[in-house]
Amino acid sequence: MKQNPHITPEGYFSDLKSRLHNIPDVQEMPSAWQRVKPHLAMAAAFLAIVTAGTAILRNTAGNPALSTTDVYSQYELAQLVRTPSPYLYDEDTYEEEVSEPTEEELIEYLISTGVTIENFEADENEN
Repeated sequence: MKQNPHITPEGYFSDLKSRLHNIPDVQEMPSAWQRVKPHLAMAAAFLAIVTAGTAILRNTAGNPALSTTDVYSQYELAQLVRTPSPYLYDEDTYEEEVSEPTEEELIEYLISTGVTIENFEADENEN
């Protein structure tokens, strides 16, 4: 059988009862300050982190009021703006005889210009 590795001093259990009775039963209630103190410390730490983070971001982020030309190059801006064909407004610039477009050409044109079904249905309802 295994031998117990833990050894108790001589006479430990003989006066254990008397030592346990000598422990005071009174438990002190913590004061209001002792109860609030950890919460205030946590709030102060959070405030310090937010303040330091804001200061760091303001100093490293640069100028927040960037104009659109700073963000996009002229090419990217040109891609954002849809420009209609000049032939839609000036009839004199297009003198060539135009044949009636096929259904596939109409569908391709509508897809390429970004016309939605809602816009198409709204035009049909007006007529």
